[in-house]
Amino acid sequence: MTSFRCTKPAKNLKNDDSHTIGNTTKYCKEYSFDAVFEPTATQEDILQYSGIKRLIKYAVKGYTTSIICYGQTGSGKTYTLTGPPEL
Repeated sequence: MTSFRCTKPAKNLKNDDSHTIGNTTKYCKEYSFDAVFEPTATQEDILQYSGIKRLIKYAVKGYTTSIICYGQTGSGKTYTLTGPPEL
């Protein structure tokens, strides 16, 4: 779980225990995420570090799973889930 709270902008968000976003105001909030990726993350990065690969294996075995992709229109959510045709 990655934790965020306001102090300075975060840069590399993968595999770190905690990060902060925003500025040092008294109105800071802390956020926690299982995985956060930079815009430069590849589809391979997403599959390797997010846990999606494990969920896909469970789904193939018949278990119920859910994957939620959140982001701006055109940011690659569908591509992240479905991948290129050769996958």
